[in-house]
Amino acid sequence: MSPTIVLITGANRDLGKGLPQRYLALPNQTVTAANRDPSHESSKKLFDLRKGSGSILIIVKIEASIEQDAFDAVQELQDKHNIQHIDIVIANAGVSYIWPTVADLKISDLKPNIEPNVYGLISTTKQHDFCCRNQRIPFSHLWAPRPGQLRVNFR
Repeated sequence: MSPTIVLITGANRDLGKGLPQRYLALPNQTVTAANRDPSHESSKKLFDLRKGSGSILIIVKIEASIEQDAFDAVQELQDKHNIQHIDIVIANAGVSYIWPTVADLKISDLKPNIEPNVYGLISTTKQHDFCCRNQRIPFSHLWAPRPGQLRVNFR
């Protein structure tokens, strides 16, 4: 049986660690954990996660604020790992640099959150043609809400 190929962005802590942990525990999964620093200790610890029979982990760099990173990661998956499609994409990466109420929010303070949270998601999902090519299951996409995502407080 060929493996289910999963790409998870923001994969090295919090929910981003739990998602690879869950998929790797299943049999026949190829889990690609993407994050901004594959050499960071939190990334390396992903290799210690329990793996189901036939499951493997690949770590690639995708910094959500760098548009080219998603394209480079796909090229690396093709060239180094012979991956020609992705079955499931979980776009989990996100940041939040501010936590103001709407009344206190300045648009200029919000802009640094937009680039990785919105444009990064777009760069990742632009790989849709690659993801859908030869896939065995319908394309899935999840943008997981978590503390790293922008939160707006209302009074």
